[in-house]
This record gives sequence, structure tokens and C-alpha cells, in this order.
Amino acid sequence: MCHAMRQTSPHNVPAGPVLTLLALLGACDGGSGRQAPPLTPRFWREADVLGARSGHAACFDTRTETLVVFGGQPASDTWLRRNVAWFPARPATSPPARAGHALAFDPVRGVAVLFGGIHESRMHDDTWEWNGSQWIERAVSHRPPARFAHQLAFDPVRRTVLLFGGRTPSEPYADTWEWDGTEWRQLHPATSPPARAGHAMCAVDGGPVVLFGGADNGSYLADTWQWNGLEWSQIVTSPQPGARALHTLTPGPASGQLVLFGGVDSVPSDETWIFSGTQWQRRDELAAPPARFGHAGALDPLRREVVIFGGATAEGLSSEAWHFDGVLWHRELQQTHPSARSALGMAAGQGVVLLFGGDTQGASPSPGGVSDHTWVWANGWHEANSPTRPPARRAHALAYDEVRSRFVLFGGVDASGVRLADTWEHDGREWSLVANGGPTPRMDHALAYDAQRQRVVLFGGLTEDGPDDELWEWDGRVWVQRDVPDRPPARYRHALAWHSARNTLVLFGGLAATGDLGDTWLWDGTRWQKRHVSAAPPPRSRHALASGIQRRDVLLLGGEDGYATLGDAWEWNGDEWRRAAIQGAPGPRAGHGLVRTGGYVLCFGGAFGPSLRQDTWVVSESVAL
Repeated sequence: MCHAMRQTSPHNVPAGPVLTLLALLGACDGGSGRQAPPLTPRFWREADVLGARSGHAACFDTRTETLVVFGGQPASDTWLRRNVAWFPARPATSPPARAGHALAFDPVRGVAVLFGGIHESRMHDDTWEWNGSQWIERAVSHRPPARFAHQLAFDPVRRTVLLFGGRTPSEPYADTWEWDGTEWRQLHPATSPPARAGHAMCAVDGGPVVLFGGADNGSYLADTWQWNGLEWSQIVTSPQPGARALHTLTPGPASGQLVLFGGVDSVPSDETWIFSGTQWQRRDELAAPPARFGHAGALDPLRREVVIFGGATAEGLSSEAWHFDGVLWHRELQQTHPSARSALGMAAGQGVVLLFGGDTQGASPSPGGVSDHTWVWANGWHEANSPTRPPARRAHALAYDEVRSRFVLFGGVDASGVRLADTWEHDGREWSLVANGGPTPRMDHALAYDAQRQRVVLFGGLTEDGPDDELWEWDGRVWVQRDVPDRPPARYRHALAWHSARNTLVLFGGLAATGDLGDTWLWDGTRWQKRHVSAAPPPRSRHALASGIQRRDVLLLGGEDGYATLGDAWEWNGDEWRRAAIQGAPGPRAGHGLVRTGGYVLCFGGAFGPSLRQDTWVVSESVAL
């Protein structure tokens, strides 16, 4: 049985070039590559994270000044890179899932052209164009046969997109085709490179298209060819790169040069070679990326650097991005996400979401399964630790002070079980300890920002004396206790959120000495008011509340009731609770994070019984987040 590459390391794939290609691209029954359902209004979906993959394709769109990445094994998404920042594209229509396809930018027509590929034994012969915001399928009757592991490159002489080679599961191709934006035309040069797949191809600064390497049915190849618009001719040089397939060949940072990286013959390669147009030169002195194959790359001409992403390494599929400036390789910020956790702190502000700490149950390098790591979400997660930071903790609370532009963290419990009473602030760059006192040490309390009165409000929690009913406010300098009558009963593991439509804080549920609570309270800055409603969420604790998508409601998600972990969603409109009309809930969880940011609500992590979750979900009123 053939196994997809994400299930095995490169050293364990079936022997031989053909089986290596098939295994890498998942081109067999049981290959993976599910396509997520399209986002409809009011639909939860798992958030895009630039995940590990191989067999994808990339090119640089000079019209929109973005690097475009599509598909691969096991992905079927479109990602864009601008100024080293990666972000997902969400076109209304996309090519079906595939790997081993080819992608090239046509600067004459200002579109990226995609052809072919394979997914779960099904080969494609379709042509798609990316116009900077949408994929459009081009329906043509005469086209190349279905294939994968072929190559496309823009031919500056003929001003068309050139296709060469590729294969089916049984045989490689040696044909040459061109796409002029309207139709495919097969070319019949007198001489052509031998049939192959997994080769690399690109043009040198308006000159000929250069092809190197690949694999036929029996061996890997190490020959160099060029296409001058009329015919193919072989270039014989010494030294030259060794035989390989599934490498990248891109224009280099310096004019007139091409850069080759990686590939595989019997083992993956980490070699970098420079081609001047007539000679190859190996760059041995570089601190190169780990050996890989099946990655994708392109030149970013604005930053004058070659960018590569993903591929298969000895450790499995990679999610790393690297760039080469002509002198050195540099690893970019790794695309990753927080480890599975619950009892975390999460808040939104400054256009990002900040996450700190949580209960990781040994999934983190922090001692005792309690984290001291800081993560930031900005259309993707990245770690943002600073030398000074709060000690590791869980069951703390985090809120964002909009006026002072500070994230505020209070309390929690450390790895030794000691409750904490420290106050920390994060200014978007680093943490600082601002107070050590005020509320007594506690855990499982709630914290939210009162935008009307410009205070961070804390209520309840579990202290050494048990559940607490204290109300405190933080003004950026000191904590002040508010002693008000008729307040909610003492509790912990409750939730608190700001309702901007009514200028009130909404409190729901929690755990008291008598069990789970299902009451709703409003705080207007002066008094607490208990709301008696005909329908409400069942009693629960460890749920999450957040300002709704358009700020007109408060959204409640999940929690636990002592018997089960819950996955239901409710909305509070200021007068009543109603079940949220949102499809595709992210699944039962408790102790998760839930915040509103940038016109959508984001959910991360939590616990489901004894298991911890690591997934990120978003819900929005529209497709475009």
C-alpha cells in the first residue's frame, strides 16, 4: 500500500523516483487532502494556519506584489506573502485539492497560471488563473493531457507560459506546450529533453528558460537544458549539481542568476547552487535550511530575496519559510500555533489577539505542565516571548485596556499550586510587572474592560477561603475595591464580557459551593442587576463570553456542567438569551479562550474531558474575515 508523505519520513518512502513522487504527492488511494467547506454567513470554521505541506506550488505576482502559494499535500488553500507577512486568501471559488501541480506568473496578462496536479489517484488537466483576488477556471477544449510533477515558466521570448514534462502514475512526458491566455498549443521542437517529472524550470532575466534535473522511470537526472523560444538545447557544464528531483529553481537576488535549492535522489539535499547562465557554482559556506524536497519557491523582486516554503524533511513535512539574500539563508518566523491547553488568558487589542499561559499538562517545556509563553494572533499565530514575563500560570485572567493600549493580566495559580496576586501589563512588545497587591491571591476569576468608565473590572474567583464575591477595578495605577450591595453570589470559573450596545458588563454562570450556576447579572458601573429571563443557557462553569461579531450581542460558548463538556452557543441581546444561529460549532470544550477581533470572533483551545484542544476557530458575518 502507498502511504501519503505526511505519514512517513523521506527516508522511509518507497524506493525509486516514481514511487517517491507518488508517495510525496499522496497520489494513491488513501491519500489525504480534504477541502474545507466554504464559509457561509454565521458559520464557524477552523481558522487558516499556514500548515506544513509538500507538493505545493508558488510564484510571485508582480501586479499585486505578493508571493502566491497554492495547495500541496495535505492542503488545498491559497496563501499570500507580502513583506515577510503571510496571510490566507479566501476566494469565492478555488481549484479542487491537489498536489504536484505547477504555477507561473504571466506578467503580460497580470495573472498566475495553474495547471494539472493529482489528488487521491485523480489527475487534473484543468487550467486556472489567479487575478490577485480570485481563482477563475479557463474552459478550453484543447489542452495538455492530465499530469502531475510537471513545470510551468513564463517564456519572455514568446510572451507565453511554457509547460514541459510531468507524468502519470505509469509514465513520464517529454512534451512542450504553451498557454497564451486563450488556448493551449503543443510545440514540436526538433530536440527535447528526455521525458521526466519533478524537474525545475524558470527563465533568466528575459532570456532563455532553463530546466534542470528531475526523474524518469528508472533514475534521477542531472542535466541542464535551455529553451530559446524555438528549440531546446542541452548545456554541458562542470561542476554541476548532482542528480535530483523535486528541487526549486528560481531567479536569484543578483541579476542574471538562478538559485537551485534542495531536492532528493536517495536522500534529501540541502545544497544551494547558483547558475550564471553558462556555469553552475555550489555555495558551500551557507547556513542552509534543513535538507528537503517537494518545497516551493520564488523570487521576491521587491525585497531581492529567494523565498522557499514547506517541503518534506527527515522529520516529516515542514511549515518553515526561509529566504536567501544572495549571501545567506535566513529563517523566517516559523508558522506554528500554541500547544494544546486550557485555563489560559486571552484578550484582543491593537488589532491582534494576545494569549498567555494556561494548563498544558506537560505539552509545554514550562515546568509542571503550566505555560509562561506569550502568543499573538494576527491572521496566524506566532510566539512573542520577551525576556521579562509573568511566571508560568493557569486559571488567570487577561483583559485589554483600550484607552491605555495595555493588556492587563491578574492572578492565577502556578505550577506548585500557589495562588497569585500579581498584576502585569503588556504594551504590544513586552511585559512589565506593575503591581503586587490589591485583590487577594486567587484563581478562576473573571476580568473584563468597562469601556464606558475606562476601568478593568475583576469579579470573584477562588481564594484560600473559597469562592469569592469581591468586585475590583484597575485604573492603570491601583486596584480599588467596590463594595456594593446586592451583588452576585460568590463564585469562580464564571465569565464576564462587555456589551457595548447597553454599556454594561454581562456576567453568567460559574461554580459556587452549591454547584454550577445559571444566573445572569449586569454591572453598569454603579450597581449589579440580576436579570430574570424565561430562557437561558443551562447552568455551567468554565465557559467563555465575548463581545458579539457586530458588538450588538454577547456570545457564550461551551463550558461544563459537572456531567459533560458542553459545545452549545448562546447570544445575549441585552434583554434575553437565545440559541446562537451559527452553523458548524467548533465542538465541546471548557476553559478555552474567546474574543472578538477585527470583525470576527476567535476561539482557541480548551479541554474536552481529559483531553486538551489545540484548534483555532473563527466566526464572522461574512466570508471575508
